[in-house]
This record gives sequence, C-alpha cells and structure tokens, in this order.
Amino acid sequence: PGLGAATLPVGTINVAYEANISVVVSTPLSSVTATGLPNGLNVSLSGSVVTIYGTPTQSGNFTVVINVTDVAGGVGT
Repeated sequence: PGLGAATLPVGTINVAYEANISVVVSTPLSSVTATGLPNGLNVSLSGSVVTIYGTPTQSGNFTVVINVTDVAGGVGT
C-alpha cells in the first residue's frame, strides 16, 4: 500500500474536523494507525480511504505519520 505525502486542511480548536486520504492499493487494507495527531483527533479506515476525524483540542503544526497494513501483511506509510 502507498500513501505518500499530503497536506491536510487546517483545523480549528474545538471545531469538528474530518479529512480523507485515498490509499493506492492492490491488496485490500486491514488496519491503519497514526502517530503525531493533535489531541482529540483519531484515524479510521474504510476500504482504501483513511479518515482523520474528531475535534482537535490542541493548536500547532503537526507532522502526522499514517501506517496502513494490507491483508497480506504489507505495510505502507
């Protein structure tokens, strides 16, 4: 699986946020994890779309690393 670099929309503290990232895959994905998200945000996976969602409670600039795993055990960042 492959994600590559992405610039996400700017969020606002205490305002609901959602951003979707499409993943290039040849094998179905099974899981997603993220590090570096501001407090209040989470990550989920639906098909080949990773969604960052929630209500941020922290301001600043963040470098987020998202890892996806496919059903064959392949990992992409």
